[in-house]
Amino acid sequence: ADGDARAWPVDQLARQPVVNDSFADEPVLILFDPATATAHSFSRRVEQRTLEFVHRDGALIDTDTNSRWHPATGVAVAGPMKGKSLTPALAIISYAKAWKTFHPETTRWQAP
Repeated sequence: ADGDARAWPVDQLARQPVVNDSFADEPVLILFDPATATAHSFSRRVEQRTLEFVHRDGALIDTDTNSRWHPATGVAVAGPMKGKSLTPALAIISYAKAWKTFHPETTRWQAP
């Protein structure tokens, strides 16, 4: 975004598979599925709201409305936000060395 880059390393995502973060003034949600080693990224903004997400009882839930969201599609499947969609955010899965070659000033997210 505007020449800036951010990395969410897979080893860190494995420790915390639901990440509420911000990058380039955009609240982002990074979701990691350890079973398939895939990640999804979305904007956390929906209709003027910035949502926070947690993994609870096997489901992706936003803590503001307690709606349940599909982690791969970003569509709310139950609750007050049912039918609303998160906007996908551009993300690329890459080897760290290759990424750093093209984006040497990358910031790196670290799991708490």
